[in-house]
Amino acid sequence: MRIITNPHLIDALREVHPVRIAVAYVGIDWCSYIDKHALAEIILSPTIGSNPRAIREIVESLGWKNVHFLDELHAKVYIGEHKAAFGSFNLSKNGINETGLEELGVLTDDKTDVTNLNVEFVRLRKLALSSYQTESKKKKRLEELQAERNRAIAEGILRNDTPTCELIAYTPVSENELYVMWYRDVVVKFNYEELMAQDRELEEKNFNNVVNFYTTVLEEDNIKPDTWILLWQAKQDGMPMSMRHLQWMYVHQVVPQSVIDEPYTKIVLERKDKKRPTEPFDIKSKDVQDAIKSVLRKTEFSAFREQGIEPWSALACNSKILEFVNAAKYAVKKDG
Repeated sequence: MRIITNPHLIDALREVHPVRIAVAYVGIDWCSYIDKHALAEIILSPTIGSNPRAIREIVESLGWKNVHFLDELHAKVYIGEHKAAFGSFNLSKNGINETGLEELGVLTDDKTDVTNLNVEFVRLRKLALSSYQTESKKKKRLEELQAERNRAIAEGILRNDTPTCELIAYTPVSENELYVMWYRDVVVKFNYEELMAQDRELEEKNFNNVVNFYTTVLEEDNIKPDTWILLWQAKQDGMPMSMRHLQWMYVHQVVPQSVIDEPYTKIVLERKDKKRPTEPFDIKSKDVQDAIKSVLRKTEFSAFREQGIEPWSALACNSKILEFVNAAKYAVKKDG
């Protein structure tokens, strides 16, 4: 048994070669410190200290059945076949990297220690399984965690350390994670009296100083703050305009009854005075733009387009979001 500190934590974990991990928090760089192919099972805390993207990547690697959630977890334990390490260090840059926080732990190759730590892992796993009994509960919590982290970044409480991923690497956790909406360039008549009643910063003379982007939706469209909208411009026939770029809009605020024009009387806002979290995936390349537009034109995704004279609901297509993303990923791979 020996004491381990920065900058020797990375080497210690390489010695351990963990197959089981129980840590409070995981960071975006989690796989830089362990062999993800050796890891078989993990318990983590799905709270604000854990990066949701990192959790998604771990799920992609291990599957939901081997990723366990325990809100109250504060332990940091790394168990290999013959060695183990435990201490104060989370599976993150702050916890393990030599430029991170000052951490302290123990590395052991004692068989009794490794056995006892495995017993503790099983105990913690039982607690986790009783807290999140189904995959759907874990997915719901991860969706909530993403919104919480987005909000904390938007308010400047958390530093944003998550890079934008490529579309082909993106996997949405749920159909409520993002929205895909069309728009047209029209003059919108705002109800500034109602806007000011809900937020005095949205008065008419100050509106353009506060608002970066906006779009309008039906009152019954329950658009959630701290999510993303993929906006695309539609032609009069409902199809996407070839020469106009798709763009991301972050939902900082939703204000009902704030537009005079029927039927889209609710406004969704991205604000200039708040930060933008990391976009779900990169849409800058022409290949991605063309792939998404090609999917929008398909008959099976007609719900994403305006149909005739009936008001279009932004939520009408949400049940097909996961299918839409997979189709766009396939289109990028096929054309690439």
